[in-house]
Amino acid sequence: MNLSFSKELARFNNFDFQSFLGNVNRKDIERVLLKESLSELDFLSLLSSSALDYLEPLAQRANNCTLSNFGRVILLYTPLYISNYCVNDCEYCGFHSRNVASRKKLTTQEVRQQVEILEDMGHKRLLLEFGEESQRACRQFLI
Repeated sequence: MNLSFSKELARFNNFDFQSFLGNVNRKDIERVLLKESLSELDFLSLLSSSALDYLEPLAQRANNCTLSNFGRVILLYTPLYISNYCVNDCEYCGFHSRNVASRKKLTTQEVRQQVEILEDMGHKRLLLEFGEESQRACRQFLI
């Protein structure tokens, strides 16, 4: 089990996202929409403001990809709560910053133990849940 995204993240350490997104044009979007398989940079191009005029084709493409990969099924995910530290104040969430609950961040070893327990119970799809507080919440998994 590999819990680190550091190699993938490191590829973009010095990447100039603002410049990249600013240089994407309509032809780039049209080229990406015609491709069979998309790279990370293709997906990033679709986040640029140049893609705004292509929302309907993007939605159709996303729908086709979803249907071809998953069919018409509903998948359930088991949440694994990694941290409840949060700087936000969302009313609907128990992690919100005004909540006086005790805060906890699982260690890498605790995450491994929880994953093993969930796997032993037959769970195959996990949804990792973090509060939104990058300094404490998920830093260990990105380094």
